[in-house]
Amino acid sequence: MLQNKVLINPNKVYYDPTVVRPFNSRSVKFGEGGLVCGGDWDSKLIPKDFIDTEETRFSHSLKAVLHGASWENTDYHRYILRKIKTRGRAFGCKSVQDIPKRLDHDLCLYNSILKDGVVHQKNNDDISIMVDRYGRCFFHDGGHRLAIARILNLTSIPAKVVCRHKLWVDSAKDVFRYAAKKKGLYASVNHFDFNQLKVYHPGRVDIIHKNSLFKKGSLVDIGSHWGYIPSMLEELGYKCTAVEGNTGHVKFMKMFRRANMQKFEIYEGALFKFHGAGKIVYDTMLALNIFHHFLKTEPLFIKLGEFLRRTSVKEMFFESSSGTERGLKGAFVDFTPDEFLQFVKDNAGLSNHNKLMTLDTGRVLFHIFK
Repeated sequence: MLQNKVLINPNKVYYDPTVVRPFNSRSVKFGEGGLVCGGDWDSKLIPKDFIDTEETRFSHSLKAVLHGASWENTDYHRYILRKIKTRGRAFGCKSVQDIPKRLDHDLCLYNSILKDGVVHQKNNDDISIMVDRYGRCFFHDGGHRLAIARILNLTSIPAKVVCRHKLWVDSAKDVFRYAAKKKGLYASVNHFDFNQLKVYHPGRVDIIHKNSLFKKGSLVDIGSHWGYIPSMLEELGYKCTAVEGNTGHVKFMKMFRRANMQKFEIYEGALFKFHGAGKIVYDTMLALNIFHHFLKTEPLFIKLGEFLRRTSVKEMFFESSSGTERGLKGAFVDFTPDEFLQFVKDNAGLSNHNKLMTLDTGRVLFHIFK
């Protein structure tokens, strides 16, 4: 089930300076469940980056100090001075004489995270977040650690969930029920609340991005399931379209697209009706563990060939069947991986290929290109 301690990407934490933090982060400890709260506490949250906040002043000032500036010439130092004058204290400082100790502490914190990463604090003063009704991650507390993690380009840090909206918890239960029924998830999902679940087919984002001829460009993912790969590749700059015919899968895909505030397009419907009878034009096509479903009968096999001849792509990442799969016993065609590769190349008008990997199942991932 949902956990209180999660691993988050510090660059995917949003901030709304108008929100009144309604929860005491130190009252929720690691290992305990965070609060589940209904109501409208999140209804006015507007996802923004950290702009003109104490955290950004600290971040910009720390960067300047790391490049040789003195703390006394930074906005952060001036900010502490103003707070002492107007409120009598700031960050434990009651006078100007207290400020150097505070700044030494901040520099030590940077060096500690540089060496060991972000770690759980024994005093329970951890980075804390809130999760709204759509699954979006909002900053709650621990801004200096979060700012340092961003400066160091960390992509995964521990955080404490202080509160989740009840509507998101209800949505998450659907995921856990699915995972319990299937004894895991078919593919990865792009959300920290589900990292603990078993995944049968982990995403192949890294190998695709590394070998793609295009580091951005237009991309279509055929049989996208819950949209993990287009979600991850959108973050890397691709303009993605996800094709999925299963209504239940599309429901979850839309849920995670909204949680990540993404824009990739979703086509819900039969593959062979995609783009009608017109050309299917993209830089990159992903066909991972999907085309073999159309080898089972002669009509489907004919439609697959017609579909491939409608494609106009510059490259394709194609995962073949193994040639010995139980699900294809008695199929109209049961290609070996190399035979399947040649069929796809011939019909898609692609002449070159590289073999990227052979999976434990005997299936093979190919990169095909003009």
